[in-house]
Amino acid sequence: MNVSQNEQENIHEPQSQLRMTSLSDLAEMTQFTRSCHYLRSSVTRFLALDIHGFPCD
Repeated sequence: MNVSQNEQENIHEPQSQLRMTSLSDLAEMTQFTRSCHYLRSSVTRFLALDIHGFPCD
């Protein structure tokens, strides 16, 4: 029962977020996008170091 309720909540969440789009939501989205880019670049850097540090045959 709990799993199905959680799934329903997850389905309804994005719709309500889209309806309640405000300046603060847009600011949060841009902040999230920036952190996403930063995380991706740091992961790419880590993978590059990992590949160079441990060469595979």
